[in-house]
Amino acid sequence: MSRTAADQIGAFLARPDRETPASAIASAQLILLNGFRATLAAKDQPLVERLISAKPPASAAGVGVLWSGLRFDDEHAAVCNQFMWTMLLLDDLELTSGMHPGGPAAIAALARAQARPVTGRRLLAAIVSGIEVQIAVALAGAPEMLQERGFAPLSVLAPLGAAAAASMVDGLSTEESAHAIGIAAMSGGGMWEMGGTSSASFLTARGAAGGLAAVNAAVCGVEAPRQALDGPFGAFHAYSGKPIATLTEKLSTLGTVWRTNDVLVQPYSGDTYSQAPLQAVAQILSEGGIDADMIDAVVILTDERTAIGVARKSARHPTLPNALALNSDPPSRIAVALLGGSYSWDDSFSDLAHDPHVANLRGKTRFMPDPSIDDMTSAIVEVRLSSGVVRRARVDGFIGSAKNPQTFAGMSAWFHSVADSRIGYDRAQRVIDAVAALPEAADASALLTEIA
Repeated sequence: MSRTAADQIGAFLARPDRETPASAIASAQLILLNGFRATLAAKDQPLVERLISAKPPASAAGVGVLWSGLRFDDEHAAVCNQFMWTMLLLDDLELTSGMHPGGPAAIAALARAQARPVTGRRLLAAIVSGIEVQIAVALAGAPEMLQERGFAPLSVLAPLGAAAAASMVDGLSTEESAHAIGIAAMSGGGMWEMGGTSSASFLTARGAAGGLAAVNAAVCGVEAPRQALDGPFGAFHAYSGKPIATLTEKLSTLGTVWRTNDVLVQPYSGDTYSQAPLQAVAQILSEGGIDADMIDAVVILTDERTAIGVARKSARHPTLPNALALNSDPPSRIAVALLGGSYSWDDSFSDLAHDPHVANLRGKTRFMPDPSIDDMTSAIVEVRLSSGVVRRARVDGFIGSAKNPQTFAGMSAWFHSVADSRIGYDRAQRVIDAVAALPEAADASALLTEIA
């Protein structure tokens, strides 16, 4: 009997953690610390607080909601934690597939680590595994899954990432993992139309919780069809319509090509389209402020993919109903940065969505393709003034991208910039130290104590 896609993934998850290369382990540490930065930035938002309080806390044996001291069943805790991870768009991205794979893998692995002893390296290897599985399936399904059928890849694939990571932490057999993956593959859902609304984070969060539910079911003996992922009526065909051979080819590289190393982290809140432009704006403003009344136009030269993506967003959201919509709108983020001197999420954003000065400058900001820009990590910003002066800056790879990688020391500084005012410098440093120590840690308890 030939191996199915679920069998391939199950065999990958059964490998020893020592087979995960040090480079992928180091990438997982960056992704994890960046995710903690994202969750801390979002934790006090009213929507997050309402979501957390929507269910009575569980016993002390439950899973902790990050930074709160509250415990719930693993699925509700996963919803809350994953929602915080993506809410402010301050997380990670695999550029080719458009996936944000860190959250589902990390949230599930951390949940499972709270229920059983696990070494720090195994925790990180499990996070890598969840990321690798999501990216492999996303690359096999692109671009049709992303563009032609309307599916949002992260919500569709979050169950797979969570199930893969949780299966490895639990040490499931190849057969158990295959059933968990099969159940997870049939559990995804989410449409591109959700973009720019809080339902995007919620559906992804439900997907991550669904991956944990799939593992729980598989451990109890629930079986999935062998071809849940790659059958003629399976998930991959439904989501992408592409030949199964494309999926088989991508899955065959699991354990040999480590795509976790390609995952970038974002310096600014908001989607990836505006990361390089915001860094360019910062460079311009470092050379002197700009009188907003003197700005005639702001031209953002980018790769074609970014220009098309921004145009589609603007067409779908010609007006901005709230702060989250503004945070998902690249021209608005550029306008806020130019008007305020920088761009970072804070509570004042609740007013900026309806600020006439932001709206006016948003209308003067255009994203245009330029053949000299090869991907969305680079951009040229031109601020054209009524005096005829043009202020210009170019970024060839924003910090955190493959062209300009972030270091662990740099990520630690990013984390402190968000964490110190929320949990204090000392606790923030203990979190950093615990993440740094994970590869050699006999267990993950030092980290778990600080975050949950």
